[in-house]
Formats: sequence, C-alpha cells, structure tokens
Amino acid sequence: MADNTRLDKPGEGEPGEGEPGEGEEQARSTNTYDIALRYLTARYARQLVQPYIPPREVASLTVAGLPDTQLAARERRLDRNVRVRYGDHEEILHIEFQVQQRPDLDFRMFEYHAMLAMALHDEDTHTAPPIRSVVVLFQGSQAAPPREGRYDTLGLTLHYAIDPIYAMTIEELEARGEPLWMVFAPLTVDASESTLRGVLSHLDALGLDAPQLADLKASMVILAKADQRKRGLRDVLKQLITTEEMMSSPMLDDPWLESILDLKAARMAEERAEKMAEKMAEKMAEERAEKMAEEMAEERAEKMAEERVERVQVETRERVEVEGMSRVLRHRLGRDVLEAEQHALVRRLNASGPEAVLSVLLERSPEELEGWLRSTDDA
Repeated sequence: MADNTRLDKPGEGEPGEGEPGEGEEQARSTNTYDIALRYLTARYARQLVQPYIPPREVASLTVAGLPDTQLAARERRLDRNVRVRYGDHEEILHIEFQVQQRPDLDFRMFEYHAMLAMALHDEDTHTAPPIRSVVVLFQGSQAAPPREGRYDTLGLTLHYAIDPIYAMTIEELEARGEPLWMVFAPLTVDASESTLRGVLSHLDALGLDAPQLADLKASMVILAKADQRKRGLRDVLKQLITTEEMMSSPMLDDPWLESILDLKAARMAEERAEKMAEKMAEKMAEERAEKMAEEMAEERAEKMAEERVERVQVETRERVEVEGMSRVLRHRLGRDVLEAEQHALVRRLNASGPEAVLSVLLERSPEELEGWLRSTDDA
C-alpha cells in the first residue's frame, strides 16, 4: 500500500505518521491489508486486472507475469504489478491499495512509476513496457470521490487512475464480474448485515473451489476493519462466516493474519477447553479408581472379618465338643483321659462327627472304649 504507515513486516519498515490517535493500531491494520491483498492479487491476478481492460479486449486478455514488487533502490514495495497482454498490446498494470488519499500520494505514485520503469528497463533495447497505475482507495469523500491523480515535475506529468471503492455499491462490485472484487463489499456505500448476507450467498452459488471461497471470506473479514463508516461489519461477518470456513484459507498460514482474525485466540481457547476436559476426565477416572479401590478394600475387610468370626465360631464349637466328649469319656472309663486317648478322641471327632462318637461312648464298655481309642480304624 502506498501509505506512510505501511510496515513490510510486523515491527519493521518505515514508521510513518499514522492517523491522529491511532498510531500503532493504524500501522498494524495497514500491514494486515498489505499481506492479505498481496496474497490475493498474486493468486487471482486475472480477476484483479480485468475491470481495467477495455471490454472488447477481455477475451484476449492473458496474464504474462507478476514483475517483482520489491524495488531495492529505496526499499520500496509496490502492492501488485501484473504484466498483461490483450489484443496486440502489452503493458504493466501497477495497482496500489490505499486506505486514504494521503497528501504525499501523488509523489509516491510518481516515485513508484519511475523506479518500476528503471527496474523493467531493457538495456539492450533501451525501452521499458508501458506502465499504467491505478490506486484502489478504501476511504475518502463520498460527495466528490476522486477519479484521477497526477504529479508534475520539470515538464513531466504522471497521470494515474483512482478507483474509489468506498463510493461504490455492492451491485457495482458484482458488475465487475470477478469474485475477487467482492472482498471489498464491506467498504461499499450500501454494505449492511442484509446485503452482506446476499454477497456471501452469491459467492457460495458461484461454484468456487473451497480454498478460493475461504480466501475471499477471510479477506472480507480483514478488510471490513477499513470501513470508514464504522458500521461494525467485521463483527457481523464473523457471525455469518464460521471459523472453520476461514481457517481453511491457505492465506491464513501467515500467523500475522491468523492473529488479526482472532482465530488463533479462538483455537487456543478450544485447545484449552479440550485440555481442561481431558484433565477433568482423568481426575474423574482417578477418583473412580480410588473409590473402587476403597470399596474393594472395605469388602475385603468385611469378608475377612466375617471369616474370622466364622473361624472363631467353628473353633469354639469344636473346643466345646471336644471338652464335652472328654467329660463323657472320663465318666465312662472311670478315670482321667490320657493324652494319647485325648488325641485319638479328637481324631475320631474330625473323622466321624460328634453324633457317631457320642453313640460309641455311650454304647460300648470301658474295655471296648480303650481298644477303640487305641485302634487306628476310624469306625
């Protein structure tokens, strides 16, 4: 852009004056338009130049190249140079995108014209192709929009065309017949939420490939910030165009443009939300695992306690049975029970059970009981 506030890269370049009260923000915005429009005009160069070609010659129009826009003599960067051929004519169409008609615009266009002619000069033929310059103007007077600029010096006069895009209607943009020009719809006189909805529907109906459609929609959002009427159309477009649509634009591989569209912030917010959801899921899983472990530990403790109670009950019952049978045996023998006889009694209780042992103790004589206790037969 032929604008004092342009920065060729974020944080670099000629500082310039900027608008009163705007300063760095104006420089950032202008640099953003530069990046977006250089990308678009390189990719869709034929769409860019066609409105400036005589209608009778459009059928024969070809884009023969994009001469370098970087002029090293004074580190100037032009917005877009397009070598075009139509009919038997060839020329360089130099197009500058300008936010406002600054006081030094005439001189800058003369400077660009001269430096471009020097860069394209053929030392063998001592000629350069004809150069035609057009300034596409984003903001200015609605009452008397400029159509031409000129610079006079030492008998030389440079004439260049001014295309006041801000003074046009959306219908006039559509009449240019090229989708590229619809990216300027937010700057037009009749731009509104309703008319921009119509523009987006029109673009959707053109059958453009997905990357080009995404390029155009993302660029509309970017350029809406240059609307001199401050109608809030950038926010309107960000509601009408999904983040997914804009993110699919190859243009947004440039992190500067991505950040201007707040897409990086939105994506970071989504990533943070995903990470938070993952952490919450992990925490819930850990809590469930801990709870399950606690419940299993409680169940094991309860089971062990029950088993201990059962074991004590069994042991108590067995001890009572042994003591009771020992008293019966001592009564039947008429003497104390020997240790070996006590072991034999316990063995027979375990083998036959208390009822069978009690029957033997009550039915057999003392002599038979002594033999029974000495016997290894469990009967």
